[in-house]
Amino acid sequence: MRPRLVPPELLRRIGDHTGRAVGAGVEFVGIRPYLPGDQLRDINRAISIRRGQLHVNQRAAARAADLVVMIDAFGDGGPVSERTLDLAVHGAAALVTAYLRVSDRAGLVVLGGMLRWLGPAAGDRQFYRVAEMMLAARFDSFVTPDVGRIPRTALPPGTLVVVFSPLLDPRGFGAITDLRQRGFPLIVVDTLRDEPRPANRADARLALRLWRLDRTATRSGLRSLGVPVLQWPESTELDGVLAPLRQPPPGVRRLTGAPS
Repeated sequence: MRPRLVPPELLRRIGDHTGRAVGAGVEFVGIRPYLPGDQLRDINRAISIRRGQLHVNQRAAARAADLVVMIDAFGDGGPVSERTLDLAVHGAAALVTAYLRVSDRAGLVVLGGMLRWLGPAAGDRQFYRVAEMMLAARFDSFVTPDVGRIPRTALPPGTLVVVFSPLLDPRGFGAITDLRQRGFPLIVVDTLRDEPRPANRADARLALRLWRLDRTATRSGLRSLGVPVLQWPESTELDGVLAPLRQPPPGVRRLTGAPS
């Protein structure tokens, strides 16, 4: 997959993402009058001839990003929880691989069992450290995680946090809310694909409706905090799930419709 999701503030380190600042990147962001010291290769000949004055192209700086993937491993240990955890691990591994491939830094936080974290770092060694921690994810905890215990070096301010969660356990929901209130840009990927199978009785059908309403209320509560919640259907790749949140480069306008 492609690492196109970036936090609002990028690191002052050369990378593959288009930053807001003007720099030596490849994405065009505007034109300005020529100033002494500008590179001759940046001169826009067409605009310069039209206006009778030298103008140069401006490009966005290429910056790196920090990503922390969070796995919500709370559950009852049944087959539904096993499937959601498997999906979360596969999605987290795909994201970490994609970001480390382009010299970004990636880290991991596991909610469930003992609160564990791995601060953002780059390189192949970091991927194997993340993979080893994923293998230790368990459901065996009755403790509410305190994300305030995560040190600043493991979850730097402004880090993009992508949470893989079935949104079934209130402890996971509380941790997500806490992170958002602390100012982190968050994205939640809903890993639950199963619904309860009620018996053919009126009370069972009513219980299923109440269950669906509760999940809708949970998603709405997160969206009201500014946290997008993306469902991951069985027939869709993770790259397609995250596609609606990708932003065009600076200076590139998104088309909203065809001309009449």
